Amino acid sequence: MLIGGRTAADMQATLAFDVEDPITPESDDVALWLAEILTEEGATGTFFVTGAKARALEERGRKDVIDALAEHDIAYHSNTHSVHPTISEYLADCGWREGIERVIEVEEPGIDDVERIFGVRPRSFGRSGGSYAPQFVAGMAELGLAYAYSPIEHPTTAVTRFAGGLTFGDHTPGFDHVLADAEEFPQRFEDFKRNLTGHVGGGRDFLFVFVAHPSRVRATEFWDIVNFANGRNPPESAWKTPPLRPASSMETAKDHYRQLVRFCRDTPALDLTTVSSLIDEYESEVESLRTAQLVEIAMRAASSREISIDQPFSPGETILAFCEALLHVAETGELPRQVARKPVFGPSENPPTAPMRRTADLDELTEAARIVVEIVERDSKLPTQVQIDGCRMGIGSLYFALAEGIITQATQQDRGQIALPARDQFPAIARDIAVDIPDTLAGWGIHDRDLDPRRITDHTIRQTWTMKPAGTGQQ
Repeated sequence: MLIGGRTAADMQATLAFDVEDPITPESDDVALWLAEILTEEGATGTFFVTGAKARALEERGRKDVIDALAEHDIAYHSNTHSVHPTISEYLADCGWREGIERVIEVEEPGIDDVERIFGVRPRSFGRSGGSYAPQFVAGMAELGLAYAYSPIEHPTTAVTRFAGGLTFGDHTPGFDHVLADAEEFPQRFEDFKRNLTGHVGGGRDFLFVFVAHPSRVRATEFWDIVNFANGRNPPESAWKTPPLRPASSMETAKDHYRQLVRFCRDTPALDLTTVSSLIDEYESEVESLRTAQLVEIAMRAASSREISIDQPFSPGETILAFCEALLHVAETGELPRQVARKPVFGPSENPPTAPMRRTADLDELTEAARIVVEIVERDSKLPTQVQIDGCRMGIGSLYFALAEGIITQATQQDRGQIALPARDQFPAIARDIAVDIPDTLAGWGIHDRDLDPRRITDHTIRQTWTMKPAGTGQQ
């Protein structure tokens, strides 16, 4: 397929819109024509709508806007977006399960309002601004929603399983105010085309083409920066609408927007779709591994000395499969023909790096496996560490030791003592996350300047045990 004369494979893309400003009535009209033009051009996209915006449209009697948006994919964009406390702010000090329960308490009413007003239940959530926490991914999953614009992305695919949820990667820079700017739009459009060629030619499988915030098309500033920047939280009676562009400039914006939609629609290398359609495609998972697959994963772990996130099972699901296989050996004398997938969250604390001794025998590993299975059945999360006969070992060290135990059984070679290595207790991607998440949280101008990112970062690193490419159930 061709973009700008280059041959490339198809890439799925979703035209995305964040409909979030409940303060500015003039932004309602922009949302209306964004949806209407999309329909007129025979294209579709995903509109991420906040609970507050949905309620505002209802209160202002804008059934025309609601109906126009409902012609497309309706998704959720948080209940109140930038009103403090934001998502990161209300989750900053939460434990794992406590945070999930807080998400459900705060966000389920907003999801219900969007469903009531638009007549369809959202199937996905789009990250609001730079606000993030992994408990939110898990909470949305419990409510039946995938997570879009994720700051956590698998190295080989933009569609990832993480923290119990189906997640879709981040988006291109939006057009926003540029749509109304006759001088700036041509250059931005050319930049967009060039970057798109790079994404497709580079083999990316999916991309959000972020189009605009309706509010920012009409206004010269973001509605939330005007009111809630750096933790400011005025009462609703003091909320201000942002300065507006002339209404006449919207005709220019419409023309530019139509050019963008037609380009995306007509580019052969782009397969335009919606998040809901992608969920249908990617939601299935591999439900079991054959013995040969499990042994291969164990051998890769032993040779690479890394906790792999590239398998059909997440690292957490893999270590449980190792455990179940060794327990089966203890009962029957042989490895099972296959092992079922058991979903599990990562540990709630950081594991110790070095075991208290260097080796363990197979009987001790089997007992450790039994302990892990019992803890996961009780808590739905991996233990931080396991202690056998006074020997404390982190869950990462146990992962590698169990892999050696599987290899021993598969090759029927008695290795005697099995090493308990002092290695990283998380997949290698955790090192990047340790830098990226604090930067993401600090980079959003709405957050309180005193927001402490450390606990959110730690939770994210621990949930790398849940990461794997999505959609592997179709292979």
